[in-house]
Amino acid sequence: MSTKMKLPISARIRAIPAMNLIGNLVAVTLTIAYFTLIEPSLADAHVKQGVAHRLYFLILVVVTIWLTVIPINIRVFLPLLRDFKYAFPRGQNGPNPALTYEDLHSLAGRLMKFPVRVGISNLIAWLIAGVILFFLPLVSSEFVAWNYETSHKMFFALAFIGAMTAIIIFFLMEWWIRGILRKLFPLDSLRTIPNAPRINVLIKLLVVSMLIGIVPVSVVSHISIHYINNTELNEGVGVLSRMPVAIGFLLALSVTVGIGLSFLLAHSVSEPLKVLGEAIERIRLGQLDVGVRVVSNDEIGVVTEGFNLMVEERRKLDSIRDIFGQYLSEEIVAEILETPGGVELRGELRDMTILVADLRGFTPLAESVEPQKVVQLINRFLERMTDVIVRYDGTIDEFIGDGILVFFGAPRWFEEHSYRAVACALEMQHTLKNLNIDNEKLGLPKLHMGIGINAGELIVGNIGSEKRKKYGAVGNPINVAFRVEAVTRGEEILITERVVNNSANKVKTGSRRSQQLKGIREPVTLYRVEGIREP
Repeated sequence: MSTKMKLPISARIRAIPAMNLIGNLVAVTLTIAYFTLIEPSLADAHVKQGVAHRLYFLILVVVTIWLTVIPINIRVFLPLLRDFKYAFPRGQNGPNPALTYEDLHSLAGRLMKFPVRVGISNLIAWLIAGVILFFLPLVSSEFVAWNYETSHKMFFALAFIGAMTAIIIFFLMEWWIRGILRKLFPLDSLRTIPNAPRINVLIKLLVVSMLIGIVPVSVVSHISIHYINNTELNEGVGVLSRMPVAIGFLLALSVTVGIGLSFLLAHSVSEPLKVLGEAIERIRLGQLDVGVRVVSNDEIGVVTEGFNLMVEERRKLDSIRDIFGQYLSEEIVAEILETPGGVELRGELRDMTILVADLRGFTPLAESVEPQKVVQLINRFLERMTDVIVRYDGTIDEFIGDGILVFFGAPRWFEEHSYRAVACALEMQHTLKNLNIDNEKLGLPKLHMGIGINAGELIVGNIGSEKRKKYGAVGNPINVAFRVEAVTRGEEILITERVVNNSANKVKTGSRRSQQLKGIREPVTLYRVEGIREP
């Protein structure tokens, strides 16, 4: 059974009261059949006088039912039709732009609770009709074709048929409304369960199981006993001959209702699970632009809502991975996001190495070159340098104009963080030479870069405000690294004595000089890097 019908919005909505009307019409027809085939006599002489009295009896039953069902259902349906007329204007393909997602979410909740409201209203209407027909002989016994002693049969018959009608219409309307929700409502308005009465799957299973398994047997047994008793009381005159017709009618009705309810219940459970399964398969294939509309408020709706929340969290996680991956290697990002407690992003004191790289003479160069070429030049430089830094598991703290601030040893700590920083600096200089060759072919000017490296204890963690944060480091060793880079000449790589000691003689150094750095009281010993002893 599919709800993917090419019907306009107005036709889909109008079909809801039409469906209810047809359901009650069938129920009234069954009522007439019941009193014609199963209870042709209510033990009252008036009914036996002729066809006119029987016809009068049937008309009275039908009119009473309709006079109770129609007003109650009109009171239920009119507000919904009015809301939908505003929310989905005729001739417009989609919801009213003036409505927010919260408005649509609320409307979806009212629509989702509608099968329950309609089912209850139908049951109440049929019970009221049964009560009216039960007490009618006391009010006007002359015009009623049954007596007070047999009125209980009228009440129980209408109550039973009304209950079956309410249940069947509930399942039928639930199936139809789920199709409307999927077709008309945007995904964002149905990511969570709207506020609606919850009928759990267990309750649905119990009700359908009773209707299919217990009720038909009980009714057929009752009717059989009833006919047997009437046979004994009436000495078998005409009673026994109606018994096969009555039992056959009840069995046919039970089988039809049982098949219909079983199909609707199976579809009620299997369809949302099938949609959920297809979405899970898309997630498995890496398609995170997926979401499932929550069209039920039972356990399946809860699972669907949880799935949507899980996908949303996964998208956020992947967004963090993509953003963080611009500054860290894939291995570090994976460790941060996938190892619970493996990496702390809170503030902590760490021994780390800081690398500062900056282009030499870039400001006057930028003033003499076209702006488009300046942007192209700086972007090509930063892209190449970023690739090198990520390969050495360095963390890019920030880009400062044509410079880069990088630290090694956080968020994942390496014992040889200073050695990694020096090796990274050497490859950055080598990469810049290759970049200059490419730039020359493109008619771009040659670039020169100085690199300063220092080591020391820094405070690292999430730094910023509630509105904006970044993972960074603070501490005096960073200032020293900037000062070291500022005294580099040409394409030098200068490192401090702390870096040399941390590298355990794996770094080849050339000249050494004592340098008075700006803002630093004591002179600092700097070493020029010539290479590394181990790859």
